[in-house]
Amino acid sequence: MIRAVTRPRILLVPELSEVLWGRIEPLLSEWAEVATYDAPGVGTQQGTEGLDAEAIAKRGLAEIDRRGWDRCFVVADGYALEPAARLAGTRSNAVQGLALGHAHLAIRREGPEPTVNAELAGAIQQMVKVDFRSFVRALTQLTQGAVDDELADRLMERLDQRVAVEYARALVGSRVSIAPFLKRYGGPLLLVEHEDCLFWTDSGYEEATAAFPEAETASVADTPSTSPDFVKRLRLFCERVADEDERGAANG
Repeated sequence: MIRAVTRPRILLVPELSEVLWGRIEPLLSEWAEVATYDAPGVGTQQGTEGLDAEAIAKRGLAEIDRRGWDRCFVVADGYALEPAARLAGTRSNAVQGLALGHAHLAIRREGPEPTVNAELAGAIQQMVKVDFRSFVRALTQLTQGAVDDELADRLMERLDQRVAVEYARALVGSRVSIAPFLKRYGGPLLLVEHEDCLFWTDSGYEEATAAFPEAETASVADTPSTSPDFVKRLRLFCERVADEDERGAANG
């Protein structure tokens, strides 16, 4: 059991807004010190230029500095994997462990082994442009109920259409591989699969686990950002890494 004096610190990197972590943040807070944030341009956050993965990563680094954390676990899901990997690769000494839900290395719609459902990815980008309200509501179906109407309403309050279009272009349309960032980070890694996901394919998870065979792996039945099972698996990961760090410090 993690003692109160050794509560891990966890930074939840958002796809767009901290509200999307709202289902599991209270569960994490029972045993960890937890922080998350809105992406630049979302809610009250400043910044309306360069709305992309790098901007979300920089905002995460600023949050770590604001809190005075020397080390923390970084957790991301879905489209937040690129920002989280950039963050970890930029400042690896500050990242005690990295956990990635819907694990993948790159977003591919075409080819023999796509990592996302091409039709759904295209529909997201188009819907954001022409019917923003329907796009937010569609998240309830896309996430198989993980994002319910309450979360959708809260997201709508913080996100305007122009910002959503820019992030959809940058994140949904990204062709960046996160593998170089993960290699630069080089620390403990947890790769998590969402079973029977409608959007992310098995190929993406298999590619990630093959590229990083030393990583811990897990599968959960629900979207990781809303899954109590993901919280349990994350706790085991944090405990193991903390124990290894403690033994390493004791051995000099």
